[in-house]
Amino acid sequence: MEKKKKRKTVSNIIKGGIIISSVFKNEGKVREKELYSLSKGMYHLLKGKIELTDSLSIIAVNYRGEFQKKIRRTKRKIESGSSVSKAFESITGDKEFLELVKIGEEIGNLEAVFKNLYKKYEFRQKLRKNIRNLSIYPISVTITAVIIITVLLKFVIPKFAQIYSDIGQELPKPTKIIINLSKMLDSYSLIFFAVIILIIVFLLLTFRNNKILIEKIALKVPIVKEIYKDICILNFTQNMSSLTSGEIPLVTALKLCKNSKNILLNEEVKKVELKLEKGETLLRAFSNLKFFNEEYRGFLTIGEKTGEISLTFENLKDIYYERVKERTEIFLKILEPASIIFLGIVIGGIVFSVMLPIFKLGEML
Repeated sequence: MEKKKKRKTVSNIIKGGIIISSVFKNEGKVREKELYSLSKGMYHLLKGKIELTDSLSIIAVNYRGEFQKKIRRTKRKIESGSSVSKAFESITGDKEFLELVKIGEEIGNLEAVFKNLYKKYEFRQKLRKNIRNLSIYPISVTITAVIIITVLLKFVIPKFAQIYSDIGQELPKPTKIIINLSKMLDSYSLIFFAVIILIIVFLLLTFRNNKILIEKIALKVPIVKEIYKDICILNFTQNMSSLTSGEIPLVTALKLCKNSKNILLNEEVKKVELKLEKGETLLRAFSNLKFFNEEYRGFLTIGEKTGEISLTFENLKDIYYERVKERTEIFLKILEPASIIFLGIVIGGIVFSVMLPIFKLGEML
């Protein structure tokens, strides 16, 4: 019986490990960084008038492991008569990437498509790098806070609890709460950390399976909603700028932009596409939407009148990039002192609660 129980326990642990690893595992998915380097390499090789299959052979040499195998598999499929867009499914399932390659194949200009792709990925990586750099300080403060609080509860508070137990003094309520928290952490530390891991896994699964819910929440949170909305518009505008500069028709470009990762924005782009197909102007097509404001519509109207719609999207891209950067900087600069104040309140509260009996004892003397 005991052996059976042990086997069940081991099997449950293994199952749990598989579930957690499946959440964190990338399942062979190609990273955007790899798509960026692939697109950039393909553009420069095609620009140099090197054949598509030869370009893939040259690109494959620069990689190792699974990604190299995928590129070589793509080359073999093209050589055996498969369409370029179908062959590139061996590398990635990214809809934006594949749709662009399909368009490039149809118009006979894969060079322009790969240029647009690498410019798009380069732009996104630059934006992410800026946000990541700005996020370092608040994250480091939060981690420091967790470490300090854990050390206080795990090692410092128990010593004071022992002293107060020897004295036999009636403890104030705040001190009792902190001591009880310390005891709970000491007794159930493994369970505590397991719960944290489960919460992280739950949040990751929720984010993965309920992206539309996460987007709706993001659009309701003050400050965050403006930054999130601007980032969505920026991604859309950057895609439109790349596509229209490659002489891809506006409606076709909108169809490609429907495959972005922003579900709510995709729904609005569908509405715009339908209105344009009915013959409406850009101003009317982009009206009564949550994401696109009057300023955005104004720029598009000018672009439509001048016939420089690609240049308009390029200008809007620059405007929104600066706006996102500025708003992110302001938000994180507010977060810096806020996180320090929060850290001070929490740690100060713990220290004050522990020292409170000593202060009362001093008053009695």
